[in-house]
Amino acid sequence: RVQVPFRPLFGGENMSNFAVAQDNEVSYKEIEKKGCNVKLEVKAEASLVNKCYTSALGQVQTKAQIQGFRAGKAPADLVKKTFPAHIQAHAIDLVVRSAATKAIELSKLQAVMTPLLTKADFSSLRENNPWSFEISVDVAPEVDPKDYKGIEVTKKSADVTPEEIQKNIDQILEHNAR
Repeated sequence: RVQVPFRPLFGGENMSNFAVAQDNEVSYKEIEKKGCNVKLEVKAEASLVNKCYTSALGQVQTKAQIQGFRAGKAPADLVKKTFPAHIQAHAIDLVVRSAATKAIELSKLQAVMTPLLTKADFSSLRENNPWSFEISVDVAPEVDPKDYKGIEVTKKSADVTPEEIQKNIDQILEHNAR
C-alpha cells in the first residue's frame, strides 16, 4: 500500500484570520466509496459555526461603509443588521473550508485534489447550531504491489567526470543567457 502524506488543501493554519477547526468541533461519516472517490458527511459543531460567524463578522466589519462612520469603524451590531447576507456568505466559506479540512485529516484520507461540496443547505446555517454538509474527495489509489520480489535489477554507474559537469553547466548558462 502506497501512502502520500496529508497536506491541508485549503491553506491550513494560514487560512484567513481564523483558526483551523479543532478535533472536537468536527465529526464525519463516510457515506460512499467508489474507486478513488469518497463521499463524506461532515458535521460542524455549534462552537465552530460560532467561531466562523465571529470571524466573518470581523471580515465584513473591516470593509463595511455605513453612513455616519468611517470605513471599517462601524459597530458590530449595526454591521450585523446591515450586511447579514455578506456575513452569512463569509461564514459558509469559513465553515466549509475548516470543517472539510479537519474531516479529511481525521479520516486519514489521502486527498489528491480539493474536495467538492456536493450537498448543503446554506439557509440552515445559523449561529449556535451545528451544520452538516457533504463533500466528495478524490483520494490516492491504494496499490498493493504483487510479484515484485526476485526481480533482477542492474544499477548503472553514476561516475561523472568534471568535464561532463562543466558541459552541463555551460548548456544551462547558454540556455538562460539573455
